[in-house]
Amino acid sequence: MMGLFRKPKVDIEIDYEKLIEAIVKANKLSAENERNKMQLERIGFPKLVWAILRGKMDTGERFTTGLFTIIPAVILGVFAIALISASIFICIIIGINVFNIFKFCSTTFFDVMLLIGLALLSIFLFILGVFIIGAAREIARNEDRTFAMSVCSSLTGFIAIIVAAIALYIGVVQ
Repeated sequence: MMGLFRKPKVDIEIDYEKLIEAIVKANKLSAENERNKMQLERIGFPKLVWAILRGKMDTGERFTTGLFTIIPAVILGVFAIALISASIFICIIIGINVFNIFKFCSTTFFDVMLLIGLALLSIFLFILGVFIIGAAREIARNEDRTFAMSVCSSLTGFIAIIVAAIALYIGVVQ
């Protein structure tokens, strides 16, 4: 019965020559990749475009990843700029109303609560815009193809939901 519970003895032999060959090969591939990157940097833009159009340059997944990261980054950047602009516009409205309150020395509780609510909305929009700009920059720096595809498809779905909601609202109003 003792033989059932014994662990078999495993001899692991490492072939150091094959290991050295694998390390040398990996170093050569790494050096070759570095040379290819340097060659890409040395080529001028027109030659680079011409080589891509002729199909002479292997780009891997860089262009697909770049395309699917730039599109959401630009859309989110525009949306963030719109939020920050709305925040600034609300601050201008608050400033005009505060000026009118001091000028005419007449105010109601509703006016004060409205100004406080607008100020909080302005702060919220500004912070949300800053966060969205940060997310857009993270997306633009990303090099993972699956992440880029998922962000692009989720953003497309979100935009489709907004367009559908607007279409339903227009259909109900008319």
